[in-house]
Amino acid sequence: RQGCTKPQDPAIPRIQGLVPEIVGSTAVVHIEPISLPCTVITFYQVIVTITKERMAITKLCRGPLRAFDRHHPDQEYVSLQLPVANVTHKVAVAIGDGKTIGGIFNKPLELDRNYMLVLRVVSQMDGKKRFVCAAYEPFY
Repeated sequence: RQGCTKPQDPAIPRIQGLVPEIVGSTAVVHIEPISLPCTVITFYQVIVTITKERMAITKLCRGPLRAFDRHHPDQEYVSLQLPVANVTHKVAVAIGDGKTIGGIFNKPLELDRNYMLVLRVVSQMDGKKRFVCAAYEPFY
């Protein structure tokens, strides 16, 4: 961006304390747009982790993650990825609806598992990707 000498990390999403709304085997969460000078948001991702306790999200926020892999069903995965153009205002998204969007399978959630969802904001400027994350409250 013009006038920017150094890329900035995107702002950490303000979702702490928010509990996903459970609807059948899906979890509905809200994503709000983030805008900062010198930050170019590329997309928003929702990461699913299967966990019994709240885990450190720094591990999930470090770099590439893959979509659900049936060969590694207990591994964290990207369930949903929204381009920034799709988040111009607060949007509700269903995690676990079984749909494939943009080549990413939004695997149905299992009722007997413990989950934590992490919102990861990805920005890119001068060929460098930056990530910030925030976790929704664990559920099930």
